[in-house]
Amino acid sequence: MQIIVRPARAEELQAAEELVVRSINDLTVRHGFGAMASLRPADFQQFSLNDDPDGLWVAEADGELAGFAFSWISIVRLSRPSRSRDRRYAFETNL
Repeated sequence: MQIIVRPARAEELQAAEELVVRSINDLTVRHGFGAMASLRPADFQQFSLNDDPDGLWVAEADGELAGFAFSWISIVRLSRPSRSRDRRYAFETNL
């Protein structure tokens, strides 16, 4: 069996969502919890693909979709609000 991991394409996102739901439900049923996941439109996956096209991948085994993964990168600005001390004091005194 040859496994290939490659960038995901928009037309594969719904099939990837179906694969994830089947996988989750297979696991939860086998452990006695019943099916927990439900199929939804792949809107978040499409948003992620649009935002970071290099951050979604699919795995193919012998030409069939076998896995799906995505990364999420968030850049956080580490700056202090100009009045943070005043806000903290106001918050503390309102308790």
